Amino acid sequence: MNLIKGYVWYYDEKIPVTWDKETKKYAKDVRKVLLKENQLIVDQRIFDEKIPKKEILDIKNVSS
Repeated sequence: MNLIKGYVWYYDEKIPVTWDKETKKYAKDVRKVLLKENQLIVDQRIFDEKIPKKEILDIKNVSS
């Protein structure tokens, strides 16, 4: 299972993110994906409620 769906720039750092819902233009309920003890873990806190897909790097569309 691939948890990382794309990357966003945050304070000059490219961070991996995932989301639960999306529309043609937006990813919704975006969360950071963290590497802890060599395992990918999805942060429980919402990073952003919605991000325009054009701002997501290396996006992997799940639906659309």
